[in-house]
Amino acid sequence: MCDCNNSFGWFQSHSSCWADTILMTLLIPSLNKYYFTKMLKKINLDLDDFYPCKQNITNCEKEYLIRKIWGKEFTINKPSITHDRLLEVLKMINNKNEIINGFWSLETYTPKGNMFCIVTDRNKGLDEIKNYILLSVILAKKKHVVCNIKCDNNKWYYYDNERSKENKKLKLIKIKSTNNILEFKKEALLYYFFYTRKL
Repeated sequence: MCDCNNSFGWFQSHSSCWADTILMTLLIPSLNKYYFTKMLKKINLDLDDFYPCKQNITNCEKEYLIRKIWGKEFTINKPSITHDRLLEVLKMINNKNEIINGFWSLETYTPKGNMFCIVTDRNKGLDEIKNYILLSVILAKKKHVVCNIKCDNNKWYYYDNERSKENKKLKLIKIKSTNNILEFKKEALLYYFFYTRKL
């Protein structure tokens, strides 16, 4: 379990904000980590070697994990589309996981995997959907990617790898919650509402 009050998260290395954000989303909430760990075992990676709560890994070790997940020929410095990289890792966790556009189809949508993501340009999302719970919101800005993470203490924190590099811990944030709808204040071009199936 990660103590979000005392964690920095992964520091930025090169152009790694998209990967750091995706991996923080998968490594911090225990439920996400449960599903993600199964995937890591399949590709012979040990979660403990790359755990981001304590910043004790080198950039080379972190980049090894990133390349191991997204491919040996993948270059961390290459400009990347967060949507595609996120979908790739979701499919590696469970090939039924998916990203859907907007909340408009939720009335008829039945998730088939253990995770799914809703991408939208609005900053409001549902706290829970059927048997799924919202555990992270990835914010894709013009040239940077950050996220809000729901930690095991049931509080929301803001993660930015540039803040981590400046030795700033995860930032506790206040969110507006009304009738199962959460509103996040941080502005972005796109918001990825990341839902995970309850055990």
